[in-house]
Amino acid sequence: MSAHAVRGRERIQQEIQRQVADQAQITLLSANVSGNTVSGTWSADATRIRLAGVERIVGTDTVELRAGRIVANRVAYDASDPQTAILIEWLQEQQSR
Repeated sequence: MSAHAVRGRERIQQEIQRQVADQAQITLLSANVSGNTVSGTWSADATRIRLAGVERIVGTDTVELRAGRIVANRVAYDASDPQTAILIEWLQEQQSR
């Protein structure tokens, strides 16, 4: 899986704003709560995803909470999924430009 973590109020807020601006549509496939951690698998569609030439991607989120607030959000794309693998490759190409 390809993963990245977002920590801190400002970075988490920026990531949520980016997803809204990208018109992300996320479908929750499963969820689990354990103490202060919520994790789940999802599929997503968004403008950036379609720019990569795929219809949707799949991945997991692990969210850590403290005092009712999100303190960390770890996202992992499922590289074993063919469409998600295409997006990961596309993102790497975009970063190397």
